[in-house]
Amino acid sequence: MLSWAHRPLVTAVAALHCLLLAPVAWSQPAPALRTLVGQTLSGRVTTVVDGDTVDVRLAAGSVIRVRLEGVDAPERGAPFSVQARTATRVALFGQAVTLVATDVDRYQRLVARVSANGRDSSLALVQAGLACHFTRYSSDAALAAAQVSARAEGRGFWVRGGQRPAACDDAIAPTLKPRGGSTQRSSTLR
Repeated sequence: MLSWAHRPLVTAVAALHCLLLAPVAWSQPAPALRTLVGQTLSGRVTTVVDGDTVDVRLAAGSVIRVRLEGVDAPERGAPFSVQARTATRVALFGQAVTLVATDVDRYQRLVARVSANGRDSSLALVQAGLACHFTRYSSDAALAAAQVSARAEGRGFWVRGGQRPAACDDAIAPTLKPRGGSTQRSSTLR
């Protein structure tokens, strides 16, 4: 057991530990992120949060959180979440990337297509069966075709008898199927 004399030191070490493990404090507030929509940016991936979210240090020096456009990867603890995060880490961590910014989501993340070494990370994840085409917000034909192919070939969580993550519930229905009788899709993540 620790003596009372050691408790302040333990508390200080615990506080430092929390600070070091805390998420990056992004230097771009939401209004500033909105000005990036429609732009092509360059930067370097500094953190992989999960399969579809990364932190990028832009060439100008600010760090922003980026949601990969057009895909939905399994959440932490869901089937294949570790594999999706690992695939994103291998493809993007420490890499120089190009971002094509399309939106800002409700969590104040810049939504963008992210490419490293000329390879579209959203497309690569769907092709590997480690993310679903996020048809609620995307009508991208390449992502739709990649998902059909991954599913037909049993890649990733599409393996026969495999447990699919809840993130892909919509993907079990035919890709690009209209919802609620409407063929219109929202372009803004909610």
